[in-house]
Amino acid sequence: MKKAPVVKLSLRKLLVAMLAVGPVAFLPAPLLATLPSAGSITVSSGSASLAVAGPQATITSTDRAVLNWGTVASGLGTVTAFNIGAGETYNFLVPAGGSVLNKVVAGAGTGGASDGVAAIINGTLSSNGRVFVLANGNINIGDGAAINTTGGLVLSTLAEATDLTYVVNGDLSYTGLSQGSITIGGGGLSLPSVLGNLNAWAGSVAVNGANITGNVIVNSIGGGAVNLAGAQPTTITGNLTTNSYNGTITQGVSAVSVSGTAALNAGTGAITLTNAANNFATVQATSSATVSLADANDIALGASSVGNLNVTTTAGNITTSGAVATVTNASLTAGANGSISYGTGSSAGSISAATSNGSISINTVGNVTLGTITAGGTLKGIVVASDRK
Repeated sequence: MKKAPVVKLSLRKLLVAMLAVGPVAFLPAPLLATLPSAGSITVSSGSASLAVAGPQATITSTDRAVLNWGTVASGLGTVTAFNIGAGETYNFLVPAGGSVLNKVVAGAGTGGASDGVAAIINGTLSSNGRVFVLANGNINIGDGAAINTTGGLVLSTLAEATDLTYVVNGDLSYTGLSQGSITIGGGGLSLPSVLGNLNAWAGSVAVNGANITGNVIVNSIGGGAVNLAGAQPTTITGNLTTNSYNGTITQGVSAVSVSGTAALNAGTGAITLTNAANNFATVQATSSATVSLADANDIALGASSVGNLNVTTTAGNITTSGAVATVTNASLTAGANGSISYGTGSSAGSISAATSNGSISINTVGNVTLGTITAGGTLKGIVVASDRK
């Protein structure tokens, strides 16, 4: 048997052969995450070093260091260098009790989902201190992301006039105009997890499902909406403080659970959290519009000031742990064996209340007009009193 001859082609001949066939199309590479390099980060205050090993990048810095992240070429444009891909880890090491500020820049010109996004977290972000991410565009935390910070994670899209506030005080001013939105979770089954406190400031904030162990502060300036749950549920083991600056506070098709106190301030905006599977412990609400709450179990109303109030439980009590001032009408409905107790210095223009199998106690300050009061079942009982001071 004869051996096939060995064919050798030079690179020049191969190129000539390709051109003879016609033009060759080079497809743009997908927008994949890239671990940071020394060239993609500059330090404008303090000092920092970068070490990359496999899929992990470790950034070690002095306390209150300011890191400026650039963009990297990708496809037809640029994508932010602060791009933690699935399976990748960014670990920020600071002195004990310290923090680090990451100023990130939005990508542009790709014609895709990365346009206008200044920070992407689809992998793991960890730190032994507090991590700040200050963006001039959107911040996206994707499905499957894992965040573990000792001092907490602060996300902001509000413009800062200077770094001096952070360098001196270790915190941002949160006084500038918003340059983007914050989205947590993509609505898939692999929910992002956050271990540590989370603080978010943006024009609008949407949580499409997440598991958070820590206290959560959400601020949506300029009347931007705050969505606390989307296609997947949001579970917060800690306290929730939300200020929408006259925007609405709402949820999608899934439930919101907060083990601590949920302090909700919508200003002139409405608060609508009416998924029957919600699970709140205590809610403090501030809104000159209508506040509508639903809960699967017991719910306590802390000190609140609202226009109209609608509260419904599937199988739990409705109580007041602080003074609830309802300007117009308070409508309270407790299901199963739940009872209703509306008092603790509370007031209302009018009150309607109903239970399936529980008692009703109403003790208000000032004049009140009673609407329909219905106590059902074997545990029924009605007590109404008003302290006119």
